[in-house]
Amino acid sequence: MKNSVTVKSLLVGLLMLVLLIPTAFVGALIGEREQRRNAAVAEIHSSWSGQQTVTGPLLNIPVQLSSKDAKGQIRWRTENVLVLPEELAISGGIATEPRYRGIYKTIVYTAKLSLAGAFAAPDFEKLGLAGGIVRWDRATIALGLSDLRGVKENAPLQWAGRPVALDAGAGPAGQPQALVAAVPEGTLSAGSRKIAFALPLELKGSESLYFVPVGKTTTVDLKSPWPSPAFKGTFLPESRTVAADGFSARWKVLHINRNLPQATTGAVDFAAAAFGLELMIPVDQYTSAWRAVKYEMLFVFFTFLAFFFIEHFQAKRLHPIQYLLVGSGVVLFYLLLLSFSEQMPFPLAYALASAAIVAVVGGYARAVFGRASTTAAVVGILGGLYAYLYTLLRLEDYALLLGSLGLLAALALVMYLTRRFDWYALEAPTA
Repeated sequence: MKNSVTVKSLLVGLLMLVLLIPTAFVGALIGEREQRRNAAVAEIHSSWSGQQTVTGPLLNIPVQLSSKDAKGQIRWRTENVLVLPEELAISGGIATEPRYRGIYKTIVYTAKLSLAGAFAAPDFEKLGLAGGIVRWDRATIALGLSDLRGVKENAPLQWAGRPVALDAGAGPAGQPQALVAAVPEGTLSAGSRKIAFALPLELKGSESLYFVPVGKTTTVDLKSPWPSPAFKGTFLPESRTVAADGFSARWKVLHINRNLPQATTGAVDFAAAAFGLELMIPVDQYTSAWRAVKYEMLFVFFTFLAFFFIEHFQAKRLHPIQYLLVGSGVVLFYLLLLSFSEQMPFPLAYALASAAIVAVVGGYARAVFGRASTTAAVVGILGGLYAYLYTLLRLEDYALLLGSLGLLAALALVMYLTRRFDWYALEAPTA
């Protein structure tokens, strides 16, 4: 039984299954640390400013309508006409900066934007409001924002060349937070032509910045030194450039591209037409650690396979406890990787964790087998495995392809090295 290759193989396989238990605990620890990081990031964002969506400017014009009831008395009601701009051009830059809560880090931004465009008076007859009294004197203009805490400078709105002070309030069409201002008297009437507006906006936010294409023609031009944007929403940029030193992007949306009326008295779903970007953080240490843990069984298998062949090549029997010790070192790598990566960049953490395990297992192989050539073989195999795993972690899009090809190459190598093995002869007792 001691010399049986079959029995030894079964025991080694059982040990591989046993090592799944501490691996599961390491996976649970990764999830716990990730949740703690997410809580710290959420706390930073709640103190700074949340995700931002810019909606508008929007023009609200009250119209009073009269009707007679059953008794012949006149009843008045007010319909609010929501008017979208004829033109809207937004341009600016996004500056990013890191924020920390303990050992946890996130990215926030400050966007310096310039909004410009023009409004035109709506056709009230097409809206079914002919004969109503248009209250031009009570018209308001509003800019909807997701989080008013992000407004850094309350610059005045330039309306028809006149500065208009903005104040916080509820915007039209269900906008819960907005910068609102009354339209100056005498600047808006039934016969007025397009009325130009301009607004400089300095806005803080985190994670994402979205825009609603409320203009009949909406253009957005953005630049930022952030190298990893994720363009999302209903519309993608018509042109973009992403490089290591930042990105630039340009959107252009026409009114026929989006399902928003130019003037309406009903509710409008602005969120369905929003587009923009997220400041995507490249794969963090927790995601990389999760992906590394998924390869744990393969690492244990190839490490045990190497010791299995060395054992029989040198006619040196190893006890299952020795296999268990070696496998424990392989599992410990993931715990070291997690703890190191929270304190330093992931590449350096990976190098230190893998070097520590290779040194420990290599030193143990030297003590057990007593040969420098065997130690070099063990160190080379482990070092190659960890280098291969690091490549898989870095190649997000091609990880599956490279992993499949690597497994095929490993199987072919094992089959080649054992092509002339007489497995039955290995069952015979050794001197």
